[in-house]
Amino acid sequence: MVAFAAMTVNFAYAQLPDGSICPDWTGTDINGNTWNLYDVLDEGKQVIIDVSATWCGPCWNYHNTGALEDLYEEHGPDGSDDLMVFWIEGDAATTLADIQGTGGNTQGNWTAGTNFPIIDDAGISDLLAVTAFPTIYLVCPNRIITEMGQASASTLWAEASAATCQAATQAVDPAMIDVATSGDGCTGVFSADVEFMNLGTNALSSATVTANGCSNCPLTSNWSGSIDTYGTATTSITGIQIDGDQNVTFDVTTSGDGNVGNNAASAFMYASDHTTHFQINGSTDNWPEEASWELRDGNGNVVQTGGGYPNDGNGTPVAIFHDFAVDGDLGCWEFTWIDSYGDGMHGTQWGGVDGFVSVESIDTDGNSTFYYYDGSYDFTSDSGNGNVASVSVDEAVAFEASMNVYPNPTVGEATLNFVVATSTEVSYQIVDMVGKVVANNALGTLAPGEQRVTLDMNNLEAGVYMINVTAGTTVASTRITIAK
Repeated sequence: MVAFAAMTVNFAYAQLPDGSICPDWTGTDINGNTWNLYDVLDEGKQVIIDVSATWCGPCWNYHNTGALEDLYEEHGPDGSDDLMVFWIEGDAATTLADIQGTGGNTQGNWTAGTNFPIIDDAGISDLLAVTAFPTIYLVCPNRIITEMGQASASTLWAEASAATCQAATQAVDPAMIDVATSGDGCTGVFSADVEFMNLGTNALSSATVTANGCSNCPLTSNWSGSIDTYGTATTSITGIQIDGDQNVTFDVTTSGDGNVGNNAASAFMYASDHTTHFQINGSTDNWPEEASWELRDGNGNVVQTGGGYPNDGNGTPVAIFHDFAVDGDLGCWEFTWIDSYGDGMHGTQWGGVDGFVSVESIDTDGNSTFYYYDGSYDFTSDSGNGNVASVSVDEAVAFEASMNVYPNPTVGEATLNFVVATSTEVSYQIVDMVGKVVANNALGTLAPGEQRVTLDMNNLEAGVYMINVTAGTTVASTRITIAK
């Protein structure tokens, strides 16, 4: 994590994921006033929490932008009174003198110009599972927490005032929170744990969760109990049968629901038959050397591996592209993405960017996704699996499917990736949208496997271009945009 040391100070325990329920806390500010988070939220207000440390340089830099002071001035108690801001000193070793800028472990006077409460309580930082200073959280009246990053006042307010930051206004209002799925892409049988919240002002005693869009849907689960306003409950639906790639929707309903607009969520489930021709696309977070992957056959044998991508020393994300075929029948194979640090490619929690990756098998009918990761959660390993239906694939289809160009759009230079199955003569043309060939390059005879070609288009005008690659008798095309 050294590459981002100038941006944030990191720790190594699990951060509260976006969309989870923020735990309640009570703290006393340096002026002796006591604050309770849930009491403030029950007033219908959004809450911004800045967890920092007096010695933290990035924290001081963000403090000096005045973003939180401006936000509090306009939307706090002396403004529109829609929001509260709290600054939490998260290091138990610091003192009031450090906060006031007179101690030996501080960047300066944190109280000067600060118009919102400052609370010196590392216990709150621990409760919020803070993994980096500074961490800026938004907590909605419904208790849902989201990490905001070191954003401007306008950005913070836009998020705080978004429609998804809901408060309880209806007497009866169950609201969907999360759907966590698990299952087997080989058998096509999945289950889902569905979490919902009582966003009603009355206690919720019963609800029905219905799954639609699967092969044996609708499936229902009836829940009963008692949860107060903003309380949550979870119910499970098992035996969800998937045939292909299906988007399964989940709805929570109850009698007298005053707001049906927040009842639904969905989850893609993958259980298609696949070929042994695989393609991996995506991008790492800012620590590419931590990411790797492996493909195992049905007997648990590793048949293909990759990753451990190079770090250029500046924390630059690395584009991921692999296209390969595996001989033989893999049976019920498993693809596993691995992160050596244990945080997946969830880079935003460290002040970086989130990575993402999709893994597909390719056949003459197109690509079938069986694994996708969007960078939003931590993992040490994360898997998807499937069956092999056929091992053959049309060469021209495979060649075109293997093509990838990035970055796209580009300002003038890009990398073209493709895979050739056999040793063959390869050339490419760049053609503008009126059909004029603006570049024509022969690459010579290339060995079988993955190829990377640097495209220098700095002398071309902004616009859309086609890249036509010829490998032997096979021609494939892809599009690129030059933005200047």
